[in-house]
Amino acid sequence: MNAIASDPFALAYIVVEWTIRITMLAVVPVRRSPDAARGWLLLVFFLPLPGLILYLLIGRPSYPRWRRQRFTVAKELLASATHKITQSQHCCRPQLPERFLPASLLIEQLGQFPTLGSNSIELLADYEGVIDRLIADIERASDHVHVLVYIFADDHTGNRVIEALLRAAARGVACRVLIDALGSRPWARRLIRRLASGGVEIERALPVTFFRPRSTRADLRNHRKIAIIDGRYGYIGSQNLIAANFAPEVVNREMVGEPMDRLYSSFRRCLLPTGSWKPGVCWTHPISSRIIIDGPGLSPSYCPADPIIRLPVPNGY
Repeated sequence: MNAIASDPFALAYIVVEWTIRITMLAVVPVRRSPDAARGWLLLVFFLPLPGLILYLLIGRPSYPRWRRQRFTVAKELLASATHKITQSQHCCRPQLPERFLPASLLIEQLGQFPTLGSNSIELLADYEGVIDRLIADIERASDHVHVLVYIFADDHTGNRVIEALLRAAARGVACRVLIDALGSRPWARRLIRRLASGGVEIERALPVTFFRPRSTRADLRNHRKIAIIDGRYGYIGSQNLIAANFAPEVVNREMVGEPMDRLYSSFRRCLLPTGSWKPGVCWTHPISSRIIIDGPGLSPSYCPADPIIRLPVPNGY
């Protein structure tokens, strides 16, 4: 004890450790389950400094102010899009069976989009076939191509999409790509350099750094996979832009051709309602989808007489 008292650095270290422990006693339990709070507090009490660093990286239960401000803006944009949908003569509101009404109301309140009917779906079950269809749609693009994806690699599969985007940009098509900063990290620099040099706008979503004021949490990732071509063709779901066998030791249904579906509807309103290529809020589907939308603007010029009803469910993937 005398040695510690005579060493100011050792004394300061102990003071810092106990300051962290006491502070975290008040901070950790807020907006957290008892089990999660117990785990964090045990870590902090045994390893105060490493525990604090890990907590700052992935443990904060709230978003920083700048992200909350973006959420507020996105909520206003979504409310405006919802109003346009409900007032549009081209969007079909189906009559749901009474047993589905509670679930439909809950989902509409969460996602701020109404239930839309008159959809038809085509399942696309072949992994490489999906890439072929996407590239074919990009080759026919005349106005814009928007791609939002978690993993975008510059391997054989990704290069095929890259070349299609570069050819589209050379034709004057507005091509924009948003990749997750961690999911696409091994290829991000090469992707950005190559696509940007060819006229394709590309950005990294949710970067994680210690030296930027707007760094994000490492565990909050953009797992969405969405592509919109000319407001007519849309892809949503689970398939990334990377070779199916890029990690043979990983058993992943997404990498061996999980089904995709093709939808004919006004569903683009539910993908990019803000008209922005950096959507603050997007939705996905458990299986990937190819969505065909006809007509100008955000909705088709008529309602096809198809029986399938779709309601987008907001989630983190």
